[in-house]
Amino acid sequence: MLQPSVRSSTPSSSSEEPAPRGVVSTFVSSALLRARRGLASNAVSWVCPLLALALTLPALGIGLQTDDHVLAYEARYRARGPQLFAAEPSQIAASRLDGRFAWWSSPRLAMNFVRPLSALSHALDYRVWPDQPWLMHLENGLLYALLVWIAVRLYRRLLPDPWVSGLAALLFALDDAHGSALGWISTRNGLLSSVFGLLALLAHVRARRERSRALLSASALCTALALLSAEAGVMALAYLVAYACVFESGSLRGRVGSLWPQLGVFGVWAAVYVALGGGLRGSSWYRELGAPLELLVNGVLDLPIWLTSLFGTGPVALALVIPDATPRLWCLLPALLVLTPLYFATPRTREMRFFALGALLCLPPLFTTMPQDRVLLGATFGALGVIAGFLQATADTPSVWLRWARRGFVLFHVVLAPLGLLMTLNSNAQIEHGAQALVDVIPRPLPHQVVLVNSPIELISLYASAKLHRPGDAELRSLHQLYAGNSVLQLSRPDAYTLELYAPRGYGRDTFERVFCKVTDLPRLGEERALVDMHVSVRESDAAGRPTRVQFRFPTPLEAPERAWFAWQGTRPQRWVPPAIDEAVELGPLSILSSLEP
Repeated sequence: MLQPSVRSSTPSSSSEEPAPRGVVSTFVSSALLRARRGLASNAVSWVCPLLALALTLPALGIGLQTDDHVLAYEARYRARGPQLFAAEPSQIAASRLDGRFAWWSSPRLAMNFVRPLSALSHALDYRVWPDQPWLMHLENGLLYALLVWIAVRLYRRLLPDPWVSGLAALLFALDDAHGSALGWISTRNGLLSSVFGLLALLAHVRARRERSRALLSASALCTALALLSAEAGVMALAYLVAYACVFESGSLRGRVGSLWPQLGVFGVWAAVYVALGGGLRGSSWYRELGAPLELLVNGVLDLPIWLTSLFGTGPVALALVIPDATPRLWCLLPALLVLTPLYFATPRTREMRFFALGALLCLPPLFTTMPQDRVLLGATFGALGVIAGFLQATADTPSVWLRWARRGFVLFHVVLAPLGLLMTLNSNAQIEHGAQALVDVIPRPLPHQVVLVNSPIELISLYASAKLHRPGDAELRSLHQLYAGNSVLQLSRPDAYTLELYAPRGYGRDTFERVFCKVTDLPRLGEERALVDMHVSVRESDAAGRPTRVQFRFPTPLEAPERAWFAWQGTRPQRWVPPAIDEAVELGPLSILSSLEP
């Protein structure tokens, strides 16, 4: 009661205060008020989707990249249709023989991603407008705008405060973790599965609140479409289960019963997926369902990376470039810094518990892959709902550390997020540059055989082959890379037909050096492999069983005119001349990042 009179009784002190401080404070308060009114308005329903679409427009000039070339070849010349994301064992074996898969790729390698809806969408693209990749990127942009529009509708239904729901929608539209999924045509499966997954949740929420069987059936149908778009469609079930746990009342049996149509759809899909051998086996980037304990252990160890990327900013690339335990350790502290204020300051409302549980339930299905931002589309819906609730709860907090935490979340998720999204739209640019650099130096007409002595990453031969192999062109029988990685190489020639390669660091030490081979599947000492126009034998291995000395024997002398030799030097491959008999040469190590710079 006395505070106003005390303040009014000290005019001298108030007159000494700088006037601009009050002006700035008033301006900030006014700006925040206008921002809240804008976020609470119906304009959010169209502004956020349009903003999302605008952020994807730079991708229109990217063109086809990496996996896109493989899908284009398979769709246009092999008519794979709904099986575009699958490969028969015989196809993989043939691809290993001619070098599209490196000679050290796993003999167990098998791929069967059951994604018929996504596959058909790509097959249609490559048939109708095969030379217009900007239209394919535009499709992805429109799908993202649709996804954001659905997210707006859901946030409005699930969050009681209109401005908080608008804030959550804005954060979702801007999230930097979405960039790598938007600028790559091949990741459309994640967009499709997220669109249908959130539609399944929206239909279910309405069905339960309006007691509508038709909407419940629609939710089950959307769940099926999400799962047929990609394995990431399991996120639909994660949010449906979270909704039943948090918003439904009654017994556990009753809560589970509220999801019986969607659970039935999931059960049928899971049975078919397992029966078809779904997934990728023999790869270091994917973990096999047949080894559940290994999958679970590695997934739990990856949690600091997943959680930091989900609630903070994305360090996921570290797990790919530095694939040992280092990224997991580095992310422990950031994960704690991100989660601690959220845990202590986010309100324990049903809505916040739903968003948190839904986001966390999205993570276990992702344990089947190494951490990658592009698979977090669905999980970010829940995470950003939690962050919006935190920002609301701490708007007027007296706590200094919570104010700093709030500023950090605003910085990362509002100020820097759109910049990060734009920067990651072209996240495959370096690998695409590497593949194109190899294609550019290969002479025309094509030789019968191309041999790349060293390569920064194993994927180069696959993508370069997809860009080179076209029906009607001169035949390229094989494109073999002898080594991929960052070891110093010592190359010697015991006779006219044989090249011996010694890599002290060994083959397959890092993930990029053995994308299509687990460590346990690397060729062992004494193993031999007969390929197209090349015979390989492992002469030495290190203590871990990784090859270190390998001999490559060719049917004709190394200098034969049907064979073109290249070695990676600097940022691109260059013509290379094999050493003379009984002579040796050395090639320096390559860096995954600097060797692929445009």
